[in-house]
Amino acid sequence: MSKFEDGHSNLVTPDPIPNSEVKLITSVVLVSYKRRSADAVFLIFNYFFKLLFPIESMKKTLSRLEAEEEIRFFFNKNSFSSDDVKKIKRLAMKYKIKLKKYRKLFCKKCLSQLRGKTRTAKNYKTIGCEKCDHKNRFKI
Repeated sequence: MSKFEDGHSNLVTPDPIPNSEVKLITSVVLVSYKRRSADAVFLIFNYFFKLLFPIESMKKTLSRLEAEEEIRFFFNKNSFSSDDVKKIKRLAMKYKIKLKKYRKLFCKKCLSQLRGKTRTAKNYKTIGCEKCDHKNRFKI
């Protein structure tokens, strides 16, 4: 076996920290001290935040059934914007809800409400978007 000038052989991985026993103990003490002070600051901030902003004003998390109901209510409206469709798509992705029949109500490209020329071929229905002129094809 060949020895390098550090005193280790090519089979043994050298220690990256010289005098590692002392370094590890001091780093654990420093980290635990910083952690305690950070926890204290967080607890104080959390206490004042709860006093200033009651829980009722915070966002409520929805269940999957409530999210499905919100999606159903949204698509029952007569008109909607592309920004609203983005929000609803994000909500559906978050709760892993498939939009199925609702996908045919908005453009795949610009997400605006689908209005325009409708054509029917053998197995496909094609609807042209008024805003972006994209052809949206759906299986019949």
